Amino acid sequence: MASRRRKTLPARRFFQPLPQDSCWVESDAYDRRVYRQLRSDSPSLHALEESGGMFLPHFASLLQDLFCILFKYNVSLRKESEVLPSALLNERFLKSVTQGSQYDFLREQTVLNEARAGLSTLHLGERLLGLIREEKFLNRGNMRDLWDIEQQEALVSRKLAERENADAIDQNALPDEKKKALDKAKQSVEGEIRGSEALLRHKTAQLKEDLQEIETKTRARLQAETVRVAQQLEEASEEAEAWGTAIDRKSVV
Repeated sequence: MASRRRKTLPARRFFQPLPQDSCWVESDAYDRRVYRQLRSDSPSLHALEESGGMFLPHFASLLQDLFCILFKYNVSLRKESEVLPSALLNERFLKSVTQGSQYDFLREQTVLNEARAGLSTLHLGERLLGLIREEKFLNRGNMRDLWDIEQQEALVSRKLAERENADAIDQNALPDEKKKALDKAKQSVEGEIRGSEALLRHKTAQLKEDLQEIETKTRARLQAETVRVAQQLEEASEEAEAWGTAIDRKSVV
């Protein structure tokens, strides 16, 4: 009697999940607690976050990153593979701020000082948002591309979740007809994931090309704004002290 061949199942396709982070600067729980408290104590910082979020995705993450590069003693950036593509512009802004002696000049006043780092984040963020509104760095097309990439990321994440949900179903408990339907649905979702990932890669590659030109525009301007913020901070000692008093009252630990 001829031996019965075992039916081989198709190899499962593994998809790489998207990064979860939109912040570029590595931070610990203390850094994030201090920044959240500053944001809570300052209506101006909260309003800046909301206003910037109308123009760019992840503007709130950019403000937290600005605080961290001013406050933290040791600053480390995440790898590109660990951060969402829609936050790539934030990295260019951060690099522009941190390149040059003006960054060291400002950090002399802000490192490990919650109040001064918070106040500098507010002033620098306001200046940056003003330049974005005036389209000094980006045009409307650039901004639209960033929002398109964020939407594409959301689509890929939804499709990956659909695939996970399908994989969680116990096929052994299903009749053959429903097994076939489930396999067909999985193949359809996998095709959608491949298409969505390919489009996301294409959009991200185009964004990187555009950002090379944008980074050239931003570097000198943001370095000049950093100098102005450092000078403004020296002249605003009373305002910085007010922030510090508020932090002491809240007992951030």
